[in-house]
Amino acid sequence: MSRRHIFSIGLALLVSGSMVQAEFVGGRTIPDARDAGLQLRAGQITSIKASVSDVGLRSGQIREDFSLNDLGVDGSYATFGLTADKAWRFVTLMVDAIYLGIDADQVAQRSYAIGLDGIDLGGDYDYLQVDANTSIHVEFTGARIEVDGLITPFSITAGEDFSFSPWISLGAYALAGAYDLDNGTVRGTVQVGGFSQSFASAGGTASGPAGFVLPEIGLGGELRFGNPDAFNLVINGNVAVLPWTPSTSMFLELGDNISDLEMDHTNVKLNGYLEFPREGGRAWTLGVQFQQVDTSASALLDNGAYIKDVDIKMTSVTGSLGLRF
Repeated sequence: MSRRHIFSIGLALLVSGSMVQAEFVGGRTIPDARDAGLQLRAGQITSIKASVSDVGLRSGQIREDFSLNDLGVDGSYATFGLTADKAWRFVTLMVDAIYLGIDADQVAQRSYAIGLDGIDLGGDYDYLQVDANTSIHVEFTGARIEVDGLITPFSITAGEDFSFSPWISLGAYALAGAYDLDNGTVRGTVQVGGFSQSFASAGGTASGPAGFVLPEIGLGGELRFGNPDAFNLVINGNVAVLPWTPSTSMFLELGDNISDLEMDHTNVKLNGYLEFPREGGRAWTLGVQFQQVDTSASALLDNGAYIKDVDIKMTSVTGSLGLRF
């Protein structure tokens, strides 16, 4: 999704709130008895795709070139998680965590190498060489975790039954977990990419941590329909991107001697839920959330001899049941 589309969505949120006869008030408009929330989530990672390539710019030699599809990861996976938030007048703190579990088997359709920290062959770069027609099993257990601060300078209201609160979001997005790969017994050790310091284990097993953390900045807002003490319909959304800084390179482990790093990251989240009133102004909630995250990175390695590209796309749809209090 382009930056133009991202900010068009943000502008549409603002326009939707201003199309009613309204007044401006400072900060976020949310009933005092519902300014904190806890929601349990369950649903599906409906799509997850990732690819990694590490290719010599001049030589064309391939050190690494594979996708999750090569590992048999191409379907949807059940997931569950938790969202918690606390709203003050001008600032809201939100934490969103969702489980990611992958278990897949595949017979390799081609030969390829995977760069892994879980293999120690004594080289500068170590790989698992998967040969065509061999079986590979992959497991990944982890979580997608987001921490955001929402800054709401004003809200637009129309009586007691409608409000729109735009915000600027500042936060961090993390994908973290541990992997296990099994390609059977070790069949030997081979060189990778034509470099004497790069080795691959032909077959074998590997395990270790995997993931990254990225800062985010975004635009969003919340539409609230209903009397503060009664049934409410709440719709909110946020579009966040990567604020580029030279220090961002520390968040992705692309390899040694990184130069000319380019990154792109888009996190789109749409959430809607119903509030069912209970005593004291509190409310039960029932809703659904859609989220799509695209992350890509490209960098030169080994003094520009190789270029490494990483691309990850993940879409999820989850239902929620919770309480605002």
